[in-house]
Amino acid sequence: MAALGEIERGAWSLHEIGNAASARAICVRDPRLLLQLIHGSAQCTQYVIEDRPNSLTVQYSCPGQGYGRTTIKVEDRNLIRLQTQGLMKGAPFDFDFEGRRTGKC
Repeated sequence: MAALGEIERGAWSLHEIGNAASARAICVRDPRLLLQLIHGSAQCTQYVIEDRPNSLTVQYSCPGQGYGRTTIKVEDRNLIRLQTQGLMKGAPFDFDFEGRRTGKC
């Protein structure tokens, strides 16, 4: 998953595109956690659909919790585009985020 190696660790602000609500602040210590943004640290099985130097798509399944599909496009080490959709405990989700690194955690 080469694209994840391009993402700088630290504090990030995720702004949902098309939503004026405030941004979501997260600490990215391990970029792999961005793949399951909605399911968090749930124990999920991941399948890599596409793996390119600046783009990654992963589909995952979390027994008893749901599933998802996430695409991360790395613009540079401090700017990403993250699209994720799936089901969380029976409820659908579909988000499109712009992520910017804001500093250290």
